[in-house]
Amino acid sequence: MDLKYHLPIRRNNYVGMIGAVLGGILGTIANLIILYTTDIFFSLTFALIPLAMYYGYLFFRGRVFKKLPIVISVMSVLFAILLTLTYEYIVVINEYGTIPLWAFLKAMLGPEVLPYLLQDLITPLIFIALGIWISWRKINEQL
Repeated sequence: MDLKYHLPIRRNNYVGMIGAVLGGILGTIANLIILYTTDIFFSLTFALIPLAMYYGYLFFRGRVFKKLPIVISVMSVLFAILLTLTYEYIVVINEYGTIPLWAFLKAMLGPEVLPYLLQDLITPLIFIALGIWISWRKINEQL
């Protein structure tokens, strides 16, 4: 088969970002399942989030550019915060029963609970930094 007759692959940053978000959701769900079943944060599983985002970006044929590791790192931090809030919501539901999401978010941002939420965010942010550090070399190999 002659390769000159094949059409070039069109790469698009916007479609790639959709893939990165879907990959981040997948990595976050995997992390959430492990966290919920064990009640322990594992730093190695936090490397799943940026790696899943990167491979989701590539799978959706995103154009690889120089600042891609930085974009994935920032998005990974946001997904780590989302992971923590989701886990806290699951814990509250298990303890007190079903409550509306808006009421949960209002309570979490209240002055009584916010300092404890920030303390709970320290471990995931440290572990996502380690996960980014672990996956950074793999991402930069492709540039």
